[in-house]
Amino acid sequence: MKSDMLEKEEDAIDITDIDSETMGRMIHFLYSGKLEKDMDCPAVLELYAAAHKYMIEELKKECSGVLRAMMSKNNCRSIRNYADFFSDNELKDIIQEWIDFISAQPRIQQNCSSLCM
Repeated sequence: MKSDMLEKEEDAIDITDIDSETMGRMIHFLYSGKLEKDMDCPAVLELYAAAHKYMIEELKKECSGVLRAMMSKNNCRSIRNYADFFSDNELKDIIQEWIDFISAQPRIQQNCSSLCM
């Protein structure tokens, strides 16, 4: 902070586009290389978005892996929307494979007409 910016005068940077919990999780990852345990899907999606915004590819990959593991018919639409928005073709392909697999199951098929649509 060497220029004549507000951040230099206040000796702080105000980040308003990320909530404090997500920022804490991102800092935790940057220091430890590990994700916090027991995050729910919305928390992982927020962290995934932050990783994309701040170009932290390793964090984005980790979040993508967690999202794959927690995918369900209740959250696949949200995950797909994030994958679309952030142009994550690998995650979109995984979601489509999951939808195809679930749709092919006879017992589940009757409940899948609106799955992830």
